[in-house]
Amino acid sequence: MRTFITVLVLMLYLPMQSQEVKPWPKVKNLTGLDYITWTTMEALGDVDLSVNVVVKRMRGDREESAYVAKTGSYYTIYVNPLIDNITTVISHEALHIKQMEDGRLEAVEGGFMWDGEFYPDTMDYNLRPWEKDAHKKDYALTMD
Repeated sequence: MRTFITVLVLMLYLPMQSQEVKPWPKVKNLTGLDYITWTTMEALGDVDLSVNVVVKRMRGDREESAYVAKTGSYYTIYVNPLIDNITTVISHEALHIKQMEDGRLEAVEGGFMWDGEFYPDTMDYNLRPWEKDAHKKDYALTMD
C-alpha cells in the first residue's frame, strides 16, 4: 500500500514541476473602487502578463473611456470609473500593455510607433492599427 501511495504522489507531483508558474501582476488601484483591482489583475492574466500597473481615475475632459501610459518600469491605466463596460475597457487596455511589452506599440514624441511604422497622434482613433488589433481581441477576452 505504501508503494502505491508513493507512486500516486509522484504521478501527481512530477507533472506540476515542469509547469512554469508566473507571478501575479502587481496592481495598485488608486480609483477608490475595490473591484478595479481584481478586474485589472484578471485582464492582465488573460493576456499572460505579469507587470506592474497603477490604475487611476481619468481627469479632465477626454473622449476615451480609458488609456494607458508607460512610465519607466510600470504602466498606468487611466480610467473613467463611471462607464458601464469597465471589464471590456480594462481588457482593452491590457491588450495595449501586451502590445507594448511585445515591442509592437510605443508612444513617441508626436505620435506612436506600431510595428516599426510612425503614426501621428492626430490620427483618427478608428484608423489606428493598434486599436483595430485590440478591438478584435478584447471582446473575445471578456467572453471567456
